[in-house]
Amino acid sequence: MRRDVASARSEEIKAKIQEYLIQHPDATLREIGDFLGVSRQRVHVLLRGMNLEIQRQPKKQTLTYHQLEILRYVARGDTDKQIGEVMGRSAQSIRNQLQTIYAKLNVHTRKHAVQLAITQGLLPKSVAGSK
Repeated sequence: MRRDVASARSEEIKAKIQEYLIQHPDATLREIGDFLGVSRQRVHVLLRGMNLEIQRQPKKQTLTYHQLEILRYVARGDTDKQIGEVMGRSAQSIRNQLQTIYAKLNVHTRKHAVQLAITQGLLPKSVAGSK
């Protein structure tokens, strides 16, 4: 008897999830959980039981003010040492920040980081090579 009640409740929740996903196809686990009043983990288990999976959106990585400032100097063609002197940091500190910037932008080179920052509107086009 208890199993029948649990099964009925599970089917009811599954139907609610399907209805919610029709109206909100890009919903996150948290949003579905808030709608149902259950945890994200419970939603995940239910979706697995329904052979559904929510596509996780990658977190949007934003650059800090200082990282954008470093990128502006890089776009001008300054070296790590020059940037460090202007900003009152060591060249190694600038290199470390550049690695963080590369990771956030998913790039591997200074040039690509600058190009992507310009195309994404993080840097003005006029900043590149304006030394």
